[in-house]
Amino acid sequence: MSTVAEPTIKRTRRKPGEPITNPFTVLIDQREITGGLPWLFTGMIDEKGRPLTVPYEVKTMKTADYSIVGYEDRIVVERKSLSDCFGSCGGGRENFEKEHERMAELVGRGGYACVIVEADWRTILTSPPSSSRMNPNAIYQTALSWSIKYHVHWMAVPGRRFAELTCFRVLRKFYDAEQERLKGEI
Repeated sequence: MSTVAEPTIKRTRRKPGEPITNPFTVLIDQREITGGLPWLFTGMIDEKGRPLTVPYEVKTMKTADYSIVGYEDRIVVERKSLSDCFGSCGGGRENFEKEHERMAELVGRGGYACVIVEADWRTILTSPPSSSRMNPNAIYQTALSWSIKYHVHWMAVPGRRFAELTCFRVLRKFYDAEQERLKGEI
């Protein structure tokens, strides 16, 4: 009687602390890369506290600064530093409003768009950039007005890192919801 050897199944185990790869690729607008300090999503962790490697691609986007590869027409995030926020609402207002119009088109097709400012409202209202002569209340009023008019969410968060984390979490929540929606269609 001959016996057949059981096939061995090789299982690769992730070592504790070894990063896992995020399930989606972040899309970063080319102008973010050439213009200064893009968010590159290093040091991210998943909801279980495991370190994440977040892949990203760089290309010129039609609108905003960040999205998910394959979902550029469904979700976008516009990044603003404190000084850029003042400049965009002041001298760059016309271009920034056109950006909101493009984001509104995406929202109108069932997508999601937001502006994430790398400063909280207290900082925006009490510590405007020294180079700006714009009244900080005008930023606040613009955010309220345009969020209603264009259905684009504004998030003012305490600092650059918190803004980067918020952007990642927004993208992740959208991605997870989209995966659930797709499961329901099967």
